[in-house]
Amino acid sequence: MNFYVIDAYRPVIGEITLAIMGFKALFGFLLSFYTNPWVSKSGYQNAYGTMAALSAAVLLM
Repeated sequence: MNFYVIDAYRPVIGEITLAIMGFKALFGFLLSFYTNPWVSKSGYQNAYGTMAALSAAVLLM
């Protein structure tokens, strides 16, 4: 996705790259921050199964 955005929006490459990296960092932080409460509430299999499904969905896109 980064390469498409960089090629398509070359005049604003700095802002686009910053937005993409910021979103990735925020998503990663929130996912790791709430993992322990999520696992204690719903169990390992449900929490990590959902994380695997999210990862697979992102990779397939």
